[in-house]
Amino acid sequence: MHRVPSGQDQLLREYCVNIQVLGMHRDGVFTEYLNLPAQFVHKAECVTLDQATMVEFLAIGAHAVRRADVKPGQRVMVVGTGPIGMAAITFSRLRGATVRRSIRAKTALHSASAN
Repeated sequence: MHRVPSGQDQLLREYCVNIQVLGMHRDGVFTEYLNLPAQFVHKAECVTLDQATMVEFLAIGAHAVRRADVKPGQRVMVVGTGPIGMAAITFSRLRGATVRRSIRAKTALHSASAN
């Protein structure tokens, strides 16, 4: 869990102006142990720890595709092919879109010269 809501508004905590994002507003994103309020911690049942680590970036990609209301036959451009970009590509394709991706030229040149 990377976002820690302020606790002041339960219904709109995602849009809370007092939200604290680990690694941005709050230290601790790479710490081995993290102290969080129990209400924001969920046990990863029925999945392995490896699978649980993928939940955040998959959820962000799925959320982006849902918000964009991607439809079958649409053309989608995804900028960046990190974990979130790859999730957006996957979920766009699952909705029937044709997907193009953009990667940084420097990265592409490095990859091409390595092969």
